Amino acid sequence: MPNIYYAEAALQDLDEIWRYFAQGSSTRASEFVRELDETLKLLLEFPYMGRERNEWKEGLRSLNHKKYVIAYQVIDGDVVIERVVHGSRDIEGLFRDEE
Repeated sequence: MPNIYYAEAALQDLDEIWRYFAQGSSTRASEFVRELDETLKLLLEFPYMGRERNEWKEGLRSLNHKKYVIAYQVIDGDVVIERVVHGSRDIEGLFRDEE
């Protein structure tokens, strides 16, 4: 059974997203995280369902969740979440800055 792993940057992204939603309602923040978790579970069943994003980083794929983009890689059958960011951000720039 494949697993989901989170890069440190993705964990920071999720923390920032939760804090942003929690400013309005901690219930809404928790609901968003629960919904996101359901989307991530789909990746365990269909890891290649996301769009290839080699222009961002070699081997990277993306999947949308509402207004957010989940950037991930499939490594040895496991899903590694690299970033979870709002779609309005310069996502390609985020990965360029990591190099």
